[in-house]
Amino acid sequence: MLIKDEDINAYHENEAFGCTACKKLHHNFGGSPAYFHDVNTGLIKKERKACWDLGNAYHWYFLERDDFENRIAVRPPGLKFTTKEGKAWKAEQGDKLTVTTDEMAGILLAEKRMEPEVRALIGHKSALVEPTIRITRNGFVTQARPDQWNPLLGTADDLKTTSKFESFSRDAFKMGYHFQEAWIRRHILEETCEAIQSFRFLVFETVPPYRTAVREWDETALAIGDQLVDDTLDILERGFGEEYWPTNHTISSTMYTPAWAMDQLPEVDADDIILGHEVEL
Repeated sequence: MLIKDEDINAYHENEAFGCTACKKLHHNFGGSPAYFHDVNTGLIKKERKACWDLGNAYHWYFLERDDFENRIAVRPPGLKFTTKEGKAWKAEQGDKLTVTTDEMAGILLAEKRMEPEVRALIGHKSALVEPTIRITRNGFVTQARPDQWNPLLGTADDLKTTSKFESFSRDAFKMGYHFQEAWIRRHILEETCEAIQSFRFLVFETVPPYRTAVREWDETALAIGDQLVDDTLDILERGFGEEYWPTNHTISSTMYTPAWAMDQLPEVDADDIILGHEVEL
């Protein structure tokens, strides 16, 4: 099912599972089926990081400008939320996310310095912005929400922010962006029966000098991501079908002496060692 205008809060409140939730199934991203189950059932509180607010601010400014002022509030310089004035100002903003004046200045600089290749991909007239793709499966529902999807051109894009521009590719793999791309590709394929031709990450640096770039995964990363999608759907089907949510940890294993501790090894004569084992004299 394709929904072109679903509100972001409605998307997150839906019972369908998106890419971010499903990353919790995998040890690659510090999770397990048991961890996913505990978060999904409320045993573990869902985390929220302050950096996500800044990332959302970039998203709304560059992709949904008309909604920016309704979603984002720029905190006045020097205002502290611990003061009476700060608490009153924050209450006035309601559900708006907040960014500092310095962060807003960075957004404006990023717009001014945006590379032509990035600018050309933002806001294409035939692109759908934040469409929801929801797929009903055997006992559960999954969903995806590409930042931009252009069915006519067969392309999709995702806007990413980073404070570590030079190491973005390495950090992106650790954060599972290859899995995210494969997840979105799979949902588009299942919704339309047509594979998209390209997927680009539009990268915005959130610290000086506020650089921008276009990044794409190689075939190896996409193959790994695609296998993770297969594994995810298998785990979910078995989990909901059999209530099987393992922790996926190793029960018994050998602990090896770290290299830095080897100098603490007591001295042993070579004649007292047989086949690598010390002989008790």
